Amino acid sequence: MPSPQNEAHERLGCADTGTGTGAGIGTGTGAGIGSGTGTGTGTEDYRVPMDNPAAPLTVFDDVRANSAVVPGRLGHTVVLESPGVRVLVLTFEAGHVLKEHRVPKILLMQALEGHLRVTAGGQVTDLVPFGLLRLDAALPHEVEALEASRLMLTQIG
Repeated sequence: MPSPQNEAHERLGCADTGTGTGAGIGTGTGAGIGSGTGTGTGTEDYRVPMDNPAAPLTVFDDVRANSAVVPGRLGHTVVLESPGVRVLVLTFEAGHVLKEHRVPKILLMQALEGHLRVTAGGQVTDLVPFGLLRLDAALPHEVEALEASRLMLTQIG
């Protein structure tokens, strides 16, 4: 019987490359991820409807607005979905580890708050507010929150 984590990875298009508990992020529509602990799904969907995908401009005053750090789970807020681009805000309580996984899209990771440690491509990078990290599509990576953190994740492609 597959674990809830593996089912979430499959639904979201992720390939889990590690062992243990954690969660992955992928490209599923209207789906989210939870850490497998605590209550609730660990997801919120505040997606902006793209009624007019040809509109030349979309503005967000604060991408953090609906993304509180919730103890016991990885928070997941879809901020924007547009052709070829998906923007999410992930929230981590201190000590949470998003185990090694892959996402089939190019990723841009920007710390909005807190301190995150990203392990990818044989390299460990500390990501702090206003830092930006780019990962190639399908590059295995792990994210650890050294303190309560919010991460803006942009999936391209």
